[in-house]
Amino acid sequence: MSRGSRVDPVGGRGRVLGLAVATVLAAWPAGAASAATPSVASVVSRAQHDMLAAGCVHIVVRVRGTRPGTIVADIGRATGRETYRYGTAVVHVLVTPTAAYVRGNAAGLRGLVGLTRPQVRLVGGRFIEMRAGTSQYSGFADSLTVAALAGLLPHGRGITLHLAGAHRVVLSWTSTSSAGTSSAALTLLVGARVLPEVETVRGAAGGGSTRFSHWGRVVRVGPPAPGRTIAYGVVAGRVP
Repeated sequence: MSRGSRVDPVGGRGRVLGLAVATVLAAWPAGAASAATPSVASVVSRAQHDMLAAGCVHIVVRVRGTRPGTIVADIGRATGRETYRYGTAVVHVLVTPTAAYVRGNAAGLRGLVGLTRPQVRLVGGRFIEMRAGTSQYSGFADSLTVAALAGLLPHGRGITLHLAGAHRVVLSWTSTSSAGTSSAALTLLVGARVLPEVETVRGAAGGGSTRFSHWGRVVRVGPPAPGRTIAYGVVAGRVP
């Protein structure tokens, strides 16, 4: 769950790395309401169905460790918005069906987006616009829709599942990377639908928590006002 933390549309990746929305779902089977403990496979199938049916979710990620921060996101079927805060660095992301937009303060544009100082001066307080159909747009859209989140549900081994009362299922797993071994637990609410509620992660490099709420609340995101955008190509073409 620790992959750094960089938003880099100008560098071409156009996605957020780290304990963020996409990585939060690293091992998400969900449980089905049943008198017996369900299998991981049945849990995954039910979770995918119910997440897609809900269509929208609000997520709050709190990162602990050497670089603490927060990520707040509203994710919909074809739209989404996120705000990243790491120390003094702040970045806002908007995704619509036709374009993705990134804006931030100087610390955010340099430290999280990876812009050079000349590029930061060029952007100023405007949003960088990445049109649909480009790889930069896809990088954001692919991680800011519920379909993308549901697609990250795992189908592997090493996930343990147990019931936590009549209305919750807890999934636990460990993972190993160059930073060491980390452990995670995901609690899902079980009722008419099976949906994630909270995830916690602990490891040598730090950890964090993610809370999911407002499943099904419609997310509406529109473009910035005219005159408040600058094209990605203009920013990327600026010589450092």
